[in-house]
Amino acid sequence: MGVMAFSTPEILTMLLAAGADPFANDIIGMDGLMYAGLFNRRDNAAVWLNLFPRWDFGRRGSVVGGLLLGATSFFGPNKLEILRQFLESGNETCLPKDVSWRGSTLLQCVAGNEDADLGLLKFLCTKKNEGGIREDVQDVNSRSRSTTLKFKMTTAVFTFLYKWNISRSALVTMMAIEAGNPALHFAVRRGDLRSVEILMKAGADPYVRNDLGYDAFGVCDRSGPFPDVRRVLEAFEERAN
Repeated sequence: MGVMAFSTPEILTMLLAAGADPFANDIIGMDGLMYAGLFNRRDNAAVWLNLFPRWDFGRRGSVVGGLLLGATSFFGPNKLEILRQFLESGNETCLPKDVSWRGSTLLQCVAGNEDADLGLLKFLCTKKNEGGIREDVQDVNSRSRSTTLKFKMTTAVFTFLYKWNISRSALVTMMAIEAGNPALHFAVRRGDLRSVEILMKAGADPYVRNDLGYDAFGVCDRSGPFPDVRRVLEAFEERAN
């Protein structure tokens, strides 16, 4: 995993030849290819996919059930090319519509990245030779929805604690304010004007509400103020009226 993140294809090949287990996970369930995606190592990823062409892209982290595509796009800048590398690998287990146990979609991961790659966001939000969202990713207005009983119960409890001001710990706050968010809410919360514009052009609806009852306007007011983002949202409101 250290090699996949920080070293070279030559060292990777040597380690695997010496018997390193490619299926080994770290303590949070991440594997070597996830580390290559996380640290944007296209060279190491290319070697890995050549050696293991039938690699299971559906392998999940053990904490939130994170997937390779989500882990790659949620952290760090300039992720368009490595995401395309994965998506165009021809591997039938590479499914951009898959979500984490917490319900995070690929679009939400991109929009929630503090170093969001605008080129990647445009790529995902544009059909080939057309406008609108790509057909192989979740709808632009899909809300974060937990997919396991454990996370459904945890999200419900933490949302209740936050909503009724029983607890505002960091963990409770994070889980509560992200519950039921579409991709637009993540971009608005960061004050990312360009990401908001791209998502709105792709059909994002600012009136969609999360589990705390906030639409994009409410998220903007609570997380900002972000006057430029607010103006983009209000322009949509004016067109709607």
